[in-house]
Amino acid sequence: MATKWTEDQAAAIDSRNQSLLVAAAAGSGKTAVLTERIIQRLKDKNHPLQVQELLVTTFTKASAGEMKTRIGSALASELKKEDLDQETRKHLENQLKLLPSAQISTLHSFCQWVIQSYFYAADINPRARIGNDGEMALMRSDILHDLIVGAYDRLAKDPNDDPYHIYALADMFSDDKSDANLEELVLAMYTFAMAMANPKKWLLEALDDYRQVLDKPFLETTWGSYFWQDMKESMEGALKHLSALYEMVQGPMGMSFYQDHYDVLKAKLAPFEAAMEEGSWDAFQRALVTYDGTGYKQFRENKQTEAFNNEGLKAQAKVHHNEVKNFLNGLKDSVFAISEDAWREQVKEQIPILEGLINLTLDFKAAYDKAKHDGGLMDFNDLEHLCLKILIEPGTEDQKIPEPSQVAKELQNRFQEIMVDEYQDTSGVQEAIINLVSRDRNRFYVGDVKQSIYSFRMADSDLFMGKYLSFKTAQKGRKIEQVPERRIDLSMNFRSDKNILAVINFIFYQIMSAPAAELDYGPKEALVPKSNLDEESENQNPSKKTEKLPKQDGEDQWVGGTVDLLLADVAQVKAQSQLQAEGDMDKSGETPEAQDVEMALIIDQIKKYTAKDEDGKALYTIKKKDESFRPVEYRDIAILRRSLAGYGNRLVEALRNAGIPAYVEENTGYFESMEIQLILALLQIIDNPEQDLPMAAVLRSPMVGLTANQIGQIRLLGKTSLWSLLPDYLTTHAGQDPDAVELVRLFIERMKAWRTMARRQGAADLLWNIYQELDYVNYVSALPKGLVRRANVLALLGRAQDFESSGFKGLFRFLRFVENLRDSFQDLAVAKVLSEADNVVRIMTIHKSKGLEFPLVFLSGVQKKFNMQDLNRSLLLHKTGGIGLKGYYQDYRIMYPSLASLYNAQLKKNALKAEEERILYVALTRARDKLILTGTIENKENIGKSNGAKASVDEADDTKVSLAQSSENKNDTPTSSQVLTLSQATADRLIGPALAESGRQLPKDLILSANSYLDWILMAFARHLEGGSPLRASLGGDSMDLAQGDRLNQAIPDRKNSKIHVEILDGSAYQLADRAKGATDSDLAYIKKATSLDGQGAKSNEELPGTRYYKEGLPKEVLDRFNFSYGFSEATRTAAKISVSEIKRRFQDAEEEARALNADRGHDGDYAFAAIDQAKAGELEGLGGPKVFDSLGQSKILDQAIANSPFGRKPAFLEDSEEDLMAGAHWGTLMHEAMQYLPLADYDQASLQKALDSLVGRGFLRLDEVTQLDQRALLAFFQSPLADRMRQSDRVERELPFSMLYPGQSVYPNLEEGEDLFLQGIIDSCFLEEGAWVLVDYKTDRLYKEKDFVDRYHVQLELYCQALAKVTGIPVKEAYIYSFRLGKAIPVEI
Repeated sequence: MATKWTEDQAAAIDSRNQSLLVAAAAGSGKTAVLTERIIQRLKDKNHPLQVQELLVTTFTKASAGEMKTRIGSALASELKKEDLDQETRKHLENQLKLLPSAQISTLHSFCQWVIQSYFYAADINPRARIGNDGEMALMRSDILHDLIVGAYDRLAKDPNDDPYHIYALADMFSDDKSDANLEELVLAMYTFAMAMANPKKWLLEALDDYRQVLDKPFLETTWGSYFWQDMKESMEGALKHLSALYEMVQGPMGMSFYQDHYDVLKAKLAPFEAAMEEGSWDAFQRALVTYDGTGYKQFRENKQTEAFNNEGLKAQAKVHHNEVKNFLNGLKDSVFAISEDAWREQVKEQIPILEGLINLTLDFKAAYDKAKHDGGLMDFNDLEHLCLKILIEPGTEDQKIPEPSQVAKELQNRFQEIMVDEYQDTSGVQEAIINLVSRDRNRFYVGDVKQSIYSFRMADSDLFMGKYLSFKTAQKGRKIEQVPERRIDLSMNFRSDKNILAVINFIFYQIMSAPAAELDYGPKEALVPKSNLDEESENQNPSKKTEKLPKQDGEDQWVGGTVDLLLADVAQVKAQSQLQAEGDMDKSGETPEAQDVEMALIIDQIKKYTAKDEDGKALYTIKKKDESFRPVEYRDIAILRRSLAGYGNRLVEALRNAGIPAYVEENTGYFESMEIQLILALLQIIDNPEQDLPMAAVLRSPMVGLTANQIGQIRLLGKTSLWSLLPDYLTTHAGQDPDAVELVRLFIERMKAWRTMARRQGAADLLWNIYQELDYVNYVSALPKGLVRRANVLALLGRAQDFESSGFKGLFRFLRFVENLRDSFQDLAVAKVLSEADNVVRIMTIHKSKGLEFPLVFLSGVQKKFNMQDLNRSLLLHKTGGIGLKGYYQDYRIMYPSLASLYNAQLKKNALKAEEERILYVALTRARDKLILTGTIENKENIGKSNGAKASVDEADDTKVSLAQSSENKNDTPTSSQVLTLSQATADRLIGPALAESGRQLPKDLILSANSYLDWILMAFARHLEGGSPLRASLGGDSMDLAQGDRLNQAIPDRKNSKIHVEILDGSAYQLADRAKGATDSDLAYIKKATSLDGQGAKSNEELPGTRYYKEGLPKEVLDRFNFSYGFSEATRTAAKISVSEIKRRFQDAEEEARALNADRGHDGDYAFAAIDQAKAGELEGLGGPKVFDSLGQSKILDQAIANSPFGRKPAFLEDSEEDLMAGAHWGTLMHEAMQYLPLADYDQASLQKALDSLVGRGFLRLDEVTQLDQRALLAFFQSPLADRMRQSDRVERELPFSMLYPGQSVYPNLEEGEDLFLQGIIDSCFLEEGAWVLVDYKTDRLYKEKDFVDRYHVQLELYCQALAKVTGIPVKEAYIYSFRLGKAIPVEI
């Protein structure tokens, strides 16, 4: 049967020789229209088209694949038609063959094709590949770090070489530990700029916004004009409320008793009106300085007001008064509190900081581009920008409309039509690419700006809106087929029930306006139910009017009807809770108790709609596409939420505890899953076994299988790490607990084998060995959700393989990579193992639900506050607002809002609210039969009230009538004292102002004041004549709304057609099954008592309330956990690999610290250096370092925090004279290079110069480097007795590298005996003499006593001698330090 297209759909399919914008509302069949248009274009004999002459871009690869499948199926169906002529058949067969190679893909895939096809046009390596995220992140981090360090170095050499103003940037953005915050800021600027078609131009134009403030009149600047216009609009709103109050006071309503209220408001507003008329910023600021926020009249009852019977009008007058008052009081926090000159001075101070940031970002981009080019790599952003580089004619990049290159013109001729799906999610760069490969009349855009919800991916909804407003629409008398740019609106919804559509329209008619949400939601934007099409067809053809069909089986049980808003008041729950604490509240203000109540409410509703009667017949049904009915199943239900963080997995468990199968669809939680945490803990201790927390986790897990008491017994054996105590446990408990001893013995053997493997092989090989050794894959598969767990652990193996395939090696680095992902919130998705056929309730974010539909939808957590955290950042970026940099008080190191940051914050806040409206629209339009909105409120005035609801989740199995059903009983109307209401604050903030408006759209300021979806829903629903009654109760009843009921019915088209059901429920009636049957108050008392016991009074056998829930001996475990203090934090910094220089530095710093400590106390150093000698022997006491005893015998722990940390030392140029130290370090490097390459000859001055010139000619040294060498010092060495001995030797080694295992306790005394470190180093020189080595180490230090050299370097030379003897098998008889500054060889005892 042929598809019946609507008139608008047919126009979108058949239109030719026009650029089309198809504004396709939710459920309007846009994908079907797009597919049909492609088929018709391929079949069109008048405008013949090949499939390879089409460019179709989609938002995801899955959409592209689905599109190709649909086209292939449609072509196959066409070829089955018997009446197809031979020419057409051959043409369609050819198109089917060419379909796999057609350009139907994401825009990124198209860009990749362009780059591969025309790489020669942009100097691109044809073998370049796209690097993985980890690889590119590490590259970016290294490059940016080098740039910043290089900036410090340049500044140290030349105070004028400071293009980044690096010290000012570091002072403002970095902390005392590192420049990580500054690096993060620069990367954010780079990433944002790369979403622009011309990143450099955008950055420089952002700087111009600051400079113009210094040159232009303030109200003509970007920022000044914006805030002035915004204040003007707010002032008009206040005057509107003042005028409305005047009409009530002076008009026929007879409310003259509020005359004084009006007079006070008018007097206080007058100075600001005058300043606005004057058009002066400073005049407005002066008015604000003199403003007195006191003296407002209070709304108190008196004889006159009591005699006035209309409570609704009195409430309305109060709303008008308070709106003006709130406007005036809010001015003190506005930008007008600061004068023009003060703002200019602030901007002047900001310009150098911004210049530095922009220069650093541009230099980073250049260095990053070069590194990628040299390495044959690309990242995701490069695909678009390299494609753009190929498509733009060189030299025209900075033009407003760049000219197309020859490649672009070639592609314009190739592609006869460009089709863009989901156009509302297109970015500026993607728009530029589309424009360059297309022509004026061959573009087909399809999308819905009301569903533009991907701004975090740099989607620019303004692109859609620009065409939405400029493209022509069909109007009477206009031949729309002839215009070059045409807009077609697809508003017919084929998905949702008509009442759901009416409610959606009713909400968005009021809250979606151009000032507040970038789009006016009017009749053209409203959703039209499919039933309207059927009615229209019958009216046009009365003869075809269908007879009313008899009721079908299950129709009376249909789940549809009203759209429900169910709000649970949690005030009483929170008041009774013993767990509530400030730290339990998330960023949105939501507490676990509130979440539990809402979960229980949802479970109650799910059980209600999936319940069956005693005969097994379903109580509720859904409508199938053939208009028949079937019972509601779990697969029909979706629970949507703005964010699932900290909620999704908890809800899954709650549903499963209630016997409801569920699956959560979220992109986080991978690293938090038990099976991944456990394997990562094992990898951590394989890399470094001195970490007690992961060690305890592994020992307690089935990997080893020890009990908590057994781990506690190990812990009691000593104060060192658990790993170091395991051998002691084998001997002390061999007879007491042989089973546990055997488990520990096996674990030690495995650990040693795994640690050896980790040093020799990659992380992926190690992982696979662990999986096989422990049978880990099969183990996790046997657990609940085994398929997901199995997929997770195999995915970790795959990620380790991918990591190593990128060129990275080593377990330590892989763990760091995973840690960086977690710390930067780049969590991975838990593996998916479900299909559409699984009968489970689906839980997903609203973003994930886009494009899907479900018969029954819960929108959960409507009360959650919008996430505004990004608005507090020190740097706010906006595509048109540029860079909003905060001000900075350098003396106090405090940032404060600047004009630029306030401007961008306002732009971003408004854009965020607009996008949140669109996200709400997406959520509501997913429902087909039934839509239920759930959330929580808190009104302490409701405590003690009841609406008669008694059901809880635990009773649901035996209760066929749920809470919602009982509350719908008309005969059970609660009394006024029982009615639960919104809080007065909520009513005053939202309900009153909404009811005071008589127009369709609510005012901009009220819309933008919303902090949650619930705020918008309350504003809209309160104006519903019937369903909004419960929301108006706190304002004294319905009289306020009834006074303007007729006007609102006319203003809001779907107000009368929509049916809503609002209930405010007692949250204490809802309790999750696990909370009711699991941890009770007695458990809490038990834990409280257990934590109060001392170490000897654990009394594991004492009978306490709640002991039946715990295994024997758990009190000791509870006590240990509450009293736990991690005593081995130093061990977590133990490296698996160490250099000789690092070992030397550790002991040297300890010696210097001891010397300074004794010098301060007047000691000669004997005490301190005795301790240092002990340290070298590996006999350190305690955990903090060597103990130092003063003359009174008191112990002092040396502070080795800096020495122990590889990041603890300051850069050399910050520790001393920067210029001297940098010059010294460079000179030392050059002297070592000269000694490496100069032949061991008996030089004079001329021959030495000739030898150095030879090194320059051979490329070992540069000419400028030779001039920096101290040739007299070199000559002195070659004429020394030590050099004579070297020349007489048969074997001389220079720059000899070595690697060896070194006893770990010599460096880290807490390591287990026998644990080795991997030691690396390079020996400057050594020569054989009489069958033994003589070792020589060159030094250029500024030391002038031989003893100082020996003190500083004897540890290093001792290690070199050990290594040389061990590696070569030849003993070392002597060791020397040769000082070029002293010109002599200094013997070192070995």
